[in-house]
Amino acid sequence: MRLLFPLIFITLLAGCQNGTEAGNTLPDACYQAPETGMCKAAFQRYYYDQESDSCKSFTWGGCKGSVPFDTQDACVQTCNASNSEPANPAKTYRSKGDPQ
Repeated sequence: MRLLFPLIFITLLAGCQNGTEAGNTLPDACYQAPETGMCKAAFQRYYYDQESDSCKSFTWGGCKGSVPFDTQDACVQTCNASNSEPANPAKTYRSKGDPQ
């Protein structure tokens, strides 16, 4: 009887934690931070911004770095974004350490 209560408690606690993880249904690409990379080209790419629940553009340099999505449509459809900024090549996201 003494072991029954702790076993029930642990089982309930484990079930609650699994429920939290199961609520996370977005693919990994939706959590991927954009990185411009080390090359100097200027390709417009997109990432999902969790705070604003929108897909935003950034400039990718053409090599290395991190490119979550090639198109705004792919970002919106994959991450179920409720809001997206209009495509604007002048507005870019820069990685840490990139020159201003």
